[in-house]
Amino acid sequence: MIKHKEDKHEKHDTEVAQLLRGAKTKAVRAEENANTQVRNLQTKLDDMSKRALEAEDVLKGEKHQRETDRIQFRAEADKNSGRVKENQMLRERFQRAIETITTSY
Repeated sequence: MIKHKEDKHEKHDTEVAQLLRGAKTKAVRAEENANTQVRNLQTKLDDMSKRALEAEDVLKGEKHQRETDRIQFRAEADKNSGRVKENQMLRERFQRAIETITTSY
């Protein structure tokens, strides 16, 4: 009878040890899976951050180009405006010169 109880206890201890090993193995696998998911999410986040920074750089470049174009357009418009004024002054001088010539004869 004692031998039978010892066998039962030994069998029980073996089952408990097997259950503990199984639980530990499952916990290790679950932790490994969680770590893999974290790494995958970090990689995805890094990729998205990189793409966002690249997009921001593109937008800054486009904004800079628009500002440069606007400045060049404004300079050209001012230059053309100056030409119009210059042409107007030349026209007025020419007109006065004609008036001077025609009145002196």
